[in-house]
Amino acid sequence: MKKRILAAVLASIMLLTVILSAAAIILEATHDCSGVDCHICDILKLILSVTRTILLSAILFLIWITVTRRHGSQIYETVLFCHSTPVSQKIRLLN
Repeated sequence: MKKRILAAVLASIMLLTVILSAAAIILEATHDCSGVDCHICDILKLILSVTRTILLSAILFLIWITVTRRHGSQIYETVLFCHSTPVSQKIRLLN
């Protein structure tokens, strides 16, 4: 239960970061640039970097989940059924 709550909180924070970053980019895209040391341009570059990182990590995570679900279940089933048990060896435990 705690893991689900933590996952929901982290997902909410990531989504909020992307939404607020997009809003900041939209609002400040037409600012009057003061030149080389423009503070707003530096903030926009940082926002773009953070947004790209978050989106790239989300895409990679979704790809990883997709690959793991397809191939991981087959590996798990193989490992699960490879172990020999007294039942599979037809041993009676009559104690």
